[in-house]
Parts: sequence; C-alpha cells; structure tokens
Amino acid sequence: MKTIAKIIIISFAIIAMGGSCNEDIVKNKKGLVRDFSGLDGCGLLIELDDGKTIQPFEIIPEFTLKEGQRVKLSYSLMKEVGSTCMKGDIVKIVKIREIN
Repeated sequence: MKTIAKIIIISFAIIAMGGSCNEDIVKNKKGLVRDFSGLDGCGLLIELDDGKTIQPFEIIPEFTLKEGQRVKLSYSLMKEVGSTCMKGDIVKIVKIREIN
C-alpha cells in the first residue's frame, strides 16, 4: 500500500510540473524600460507599445535592463508571485533583446 501511495504522489508531482512547463508565452512585444522607483516597491518596469506595463520578476541572466532602453521581448505571466509595486503584471521574461 505504501508503494501505491508513493506512485500516486509522484504522479501528481509530475503532472503539476508539466503544467508549469506549458506556460502561455506572450511573444514579440516591444516596449521601453522606465524607472518607476518613485512608486512604492517599484523599480525598472517595461511600458509596452500597446500601453500595458509589466514588472520583470525573472529575466534571462545575460541581459541587464537600463532606463530608456527599447526592447523586444517574449514573456509569461507569473500569477503565483506577489509584488508591492501596484503597476503592471508580474512576468518572467523568456527572451529579450535591445532594439533601436
């Protein structure tokens, strides 16, 4: 009986991990990096060309955001993460590059 319980628990864990791998990714958005450190809990955010603002929570390590930088990016929403900054959705940036 203990073996069956372990198999069930492991199966649920695998299914849960698989769900997080199938994130909805918003692709090929362009925007401007802006410094919102004047707002409580905020820092560098990205204002997308469509008017939406996003909070980068995770970003690929080889890229550094800078105030005034134009970027093209792909991201996924991080609904399970909270923030004290009340401006924009919290996101994981999966692809980003600087553009003119």
